[in-house]
Amino acid sequence: MIKKTLQLKNKPEILYGFLCGVAMSVWILIEYALGFHTTSLEIGQISGYFSNLIPIIFIYIALHEFQEATSQKLSYIDGINI
Repeated sequence: MIKKTLQLKNKPEILYGFLCGVAMSVWILIEYALGFHTTSLEIGQISGYFSNLIPIIFIYIALHEFQEATSQKLSYIDGINI
């Protein structure tokens, strides 16, 4: 367990990729629970645009952590390709 924690600490792209997947899943579950995809389609269209912010935020945080861990400067486009 400790070795896996250390591996995730050294690989922020895996950790934040997993957290982003969990956050997106929770977001979609909340949208369905509130009826944004079944009864309130107008609100669902708008909330779909906000769901695009979740990966952008996680990529930014992971990029920052990766730069601190490796002392390399990366652009946002390079961060998407990691």
